[in-house]
Amino acid sequence: MLEIRGLNVFYGAFHSVHGVDIICREGEILSLIGANGAGKSSTLRAIIGQVPRATGVMRFAGEDISGRSTPDRIASGIALVPEGRQLFPNLTIEENLRIGGYTGRPGGIGLPQVYEIFPVLSERRKQRARQLSGGQQQMVAIGRALMMNPRLLLCDEISLGLSPRIIADIYEVLPRIRDHGVSMILVEQDITRALAMADHFVCMLEGRVSLAGRTGEVPRDQIAASYFGE
Repeated sequence: MLEIRGLNVFYGAFHSVHGVDIICREGEILSLIGANGAGKSSTLRAIIGQVPRATGVMRFAGEDISGRSTPDRIASGIALVPEGRQLFPNLTIEENLRIGGYTGRPGGIGLPQVYEIFPVLSERRKQRARQLSGGQQQMVAIGRALMMNPRLLLCDEISLGLSPRIIADIYEVLPRIRDHGVSMILVEQDITRALAMADHFVCMLEGRVSLAGRTGEVPRDQIAASYFGE
């Protein structure tokens, strides 16, 4: 689904990501883990085309997208759930969701499917986003991205600032999203939750890949050492 070779990300003179290689297979959930400042979010933003400068080769569904604009990448089937949700607070749930549908990308996910995945959004669809809890806002952010009918969903810290119960509720629906033919890359700091959900993982440290493998096949102490650089 996605193959990245030698990704470098630059913010002016600052070199944020160094020669990163990543493969996300079709139908897979890949967890991108690491501490703050490891380069995870920069990697996601590079995939969607929202960094000042990036080098390397990026292929999506067999096509080179390295030089494509963000709208072109979205049209090809990549969607981002950004850190911090970035909803329109004065618009209703349904209005925020419909914004994702404005891309016009064909597919089998629309409002009925999003409401099936997140029933609470259907119940409150006329409420403004600013009136929602943090967990409900995160559901809207995920639903808006799904309305783009992506083949690959990039999730940047979707558990950030949420209670353990709400995090569990959101993670519980991820397999149902995958059932709609959506592969996922999850950026997470929570090693336990990330590894429990993913098929494969990539651990980053100081802008580089420190370890990668199939979840369940790599000892937890080895993952922890790669996470913290011990």
